[in-house]
Parts: sequence; structure tokens; C-alpha cells
Amino acid sequence: MSAAELLKQAEEREIALCDSEDYGEMVRNATEQMLLYFFENRLEDARFLWRRSNPAIKTDTSLAAAWGVGQCLWQRNNVPEALRRLAHTAWGPSIAPLAAMVLDHIRQRELAAIGLVFSAIPLAQVAKALDLSDQHALDACRQVGWAYDATTTNIHPTPLAQADTSLDGLDQLQHLTAIVTQLTT
Repeated sequence: MSAAELLKQAEEREIALCDSEDYGEMVRNATEQMLLYFFENRLEDARFLWRRSNPAIKTDTSLAAAWGVGQCLWQRNNVPEALRRLAHTAWGPSIAPLAAMVLDHIRQRELAAIGLVFSAIPLAQVAKALDLSDQHALDACRQVGWAYDATTTNIHPTPLAQADTSLDGLDQLQHLTAIVTQLTT
């Protein structure tokens, strides 16, 4: 099942759980939903989820940890800390696989951004940006076909292939409607 489908299910469960007293289920769903928003790079939706969440569940460690990741991503200058929190938080058994998936996806987004911005970058800087050891960062760079110069310890990235995200017709209208709705709420 795709992340978008999982997110749609989580959003439907959120509505169904509005009047529930099952705080454990509310916490699990809100944590999953927030992590899926991060996967989809929908930080505004994650922020609004936090704002509308029942105050009784905001003190749960997993939901608070997920929101801490969101705060780091929201600032955009602290992505390595978000990655560190995703990797080192003791997520519950139902959330851990999703957190690992989000961690990998955010790292891939960071790699794509590095490929667009740099023609040469020190390996240590890539490792820091991805919250990886130098060797693991080098492995990740080699997996996407980037060259490594051992004498200068620089990575020579190239832009990664991007899917066409252009919108046409009805899709564009729906996207604009979603933006306007988000701005007015």
C-alpha cells in the first residue's frame, strides 16, 4: 500500500476517533498520520494535525517525538536533527517500520537537494547533512552514481532523476483549491 493510501486511511480514522475515549488508538493514529505527512512533505498538514490534536494525547512520548521531528523539518535548517530523532527515538513496534521508511525517504530528498545545489561537496558535509557516518554517506552517494575523489574527499553529485510533477486541468484546479482552503483555515 502506498504512503498516500495509508495517509488517507489515517485521516479517515482521525475523523472516526474524534469522539473516542481510546487514547491509545488516538495516539497511534496521530503519530502514524504525522509521520506520513512528513513522508509526503506536507509539513503544514502535520502542524495543523498537532494543533487540532486532543491535549490529552499531546503528552504521549511517541506523538511528542514525532512533533519534535516536525519542528526540526519546519525550520528547514535542522534536517540532520530531524533525521537523528527519527533514527534514535524508541518508537513502538507498530510505528518503528513507518519511522524507518520516513527516515529513508527524507534522506533521499536531501540527497536529491544536494545533487541540485552542488557540483562538488566534501564527504563530511554530506555525511552531516544525512546524519550518517562518512562510509555510509559514501555508500549512499555511490548508490546514486555520484563520483568520489579520494584525494580531495569531495563528492561530485549530479541531479537525480525527478518524476514529472506538473499538473494539468482538473488536477491543477484541485491543487489550487487545496492551497486556498489551507490558507483560509
